[in-house]
Amino acid sequence: MRNSKNGLCTILLCLWVASLFAQNFSIKAGINRTNLSDFRGDQYSSLIKTDAEISFHLATAMEFPLTKTYSVEGGLGYSARAHNYNYPYSGDLSSQRESVSSRFYYLDIPLRLKSTYYQGSCEAYFFAGGYLGIGLHGKEDRTSVFSNGMEVKSQTPVFGEEGLFQRLDYGALAGGGVYFGSVFLELSYNLGLANVYAGRFSPESVRNRWASLSLGYRL
Repeated sequence: MRNSKNGLCTILLCLWVASLFAQNFSIKAGINRTNLSDFRGDQYSSLIKTDAEISFHLATAMEFPLTKTYSVEGGLGYSARAHNYNYPYSGDLSSQRESVSSRFYYLDIPLRLKSTYYQGSCEAYFFAGGYLGIGLHGKEDRTSVFSNGMEVKSQTPVFGEEGLFQRLDYGALAGGGVYFGSVFLELSYNLGLANVYAGRFSPESVRNRWASLSLGYRL
């Protein structure tokens, strides 16, 4: 944990130094439609299909022009990821069904190569790049229903010793948007490449994936 905090402080310091040389700044907020790739609860079960949930994000970005058309954009964001699934289980003594809803909160650090095209008062842009995500906190709500009708609810952290997920996430992203003066509308897709599952029993890599719709303002 101490190494993680030191690494986070180093990243934030580097971003602050880089911001001194940025030409454009922007802020944005919006919604995510997030999900996980399918995975196994244990070595004996079939693949669990997760369902997407809606979450939110807040972010700031700084842009470093390379030419009139191309620029590099970095930033910092606070983003929620979420999913849910139903997990049927049959034991020796009783059968149960579990409903699980998980929500994760990340500090996201994207780096994008951006291409901008001008048409009158509007500017359209496209981008591609990658992101680094650091899990901050989150929780998993689990409801177990047994064959005798008894219902048990529990809540556990998603990260740390009790959690089933890794804090580190990284992946690729792509998208585009349109500026209307200082206001812009943006759509992006993020594909996780890191295996974020810390459980021992799933042979598949479990990855984040989500689409984002943002409304922003260029300062």
